[in-house]
Amino acid sequence: MDDKEICLSGSGMLALREQMVAMTRNGGELTKDQRNALEGIQEIFEMVVSAPDTDRFPAHLIAQSYLASMVDAFGEVDLPIDEDRFVRKSRADLLRARIAMLDARHPDGISSARPLRDLLGAAGIEVGESGVGAEIRSPAMAQINEEAIRRIVLGNEHMCRDVFGAMTATPVSELSAAMIPLDSLDQLRTNKSNRRLSGEWIDQVGARARRITQGSMPGYRFEMDVFSEGGRDFLTISDNVGQKNNVAFVYSWPTSERIPVMDIEIGRVLNVSPEEDPGEEEIERLSHVLGQLEAVNLTDMDQDIERVRFD
Repeated sequence: MDDKEICLSGSGMLALREQMVAMTRNGGELTKDQRNALEGIQEIFEMVVSAPDTDRFPAHLIAQSYLASMVDAFGEVDLPIDEDRFVRKSRADLLRARIAMLDARHPDGISSARPLRDLLGAAGIEVGESGVGAEIRSPAMAQINEEAIRRIVLGNEHMCRDVFGAMTATPVSELSAAMIPLDSLDQLRTNKSNRRLSGEWIDQVGARARRITQGSMPGYRFEMDVFSEGGRDFLTISDNVGQKNNVAFVYSWPTSERIPVMDIEIGRVLNVSPEEDPGEEEIERLSHVLGQLEAVNLTDMDQDIERVRFD
């Protein structure tokens, strides 16, 4: 057990756990020491995930603990960002989840999402609802609105399933959508370059969209980007049809409804990007917000107890 004891205190805990789990799946039987080691690893992971304090636990242990949770939920997954970024992202998400438990409508809650039009407006981008782009797809359409923009995607089953369905649990029929001037898209790319997502899952989405459109619409060309800000993911599409009319389209959904993993040819990858690293300052801010909410919650509980006592 010496090697296993070293692993229990080092960076090989998740690998050791998966080896022992694989043994049982293949019909092998663990020894008593191995069973104890497996139980010990699981207890450590659960303890760390419940309180991922970097003053108490090393970053690699926090990362392994979160990855173990992902593996338990989704099977083996690849981590597309480095451990430090993953730890900070996971810690921030946990803080936001706890904030939401205390105040479901708090803007820092995990499920909070600013409206798409507010985000675009804050970036100085005009959201059009005129007929400027309507005639390129339907001469009878008097004006192009959210429903009409969604129908552009709804008409392609493969785009709905293999592109949008791989990114979000939000049905295409319920996506927020907008039409923006083409120069505003360039403005968005410039002003929000630090919120423009990259990574394996983004590359996979783009490749799928190209295969689908090239197969069904020869000569069709498009550019696609994915951004994330204010609790909302949004995908921009600029195609050769819209470019003739100087417009681009935006489709959006709450980040909390993002599909967590994506199936790719070589396995599964987490749908997370390096640009989503919140940084230590943001974690400190969220910790402060949570502390304030907890203090208010305790005060409310004390007041409730006093009222019950005197009633």
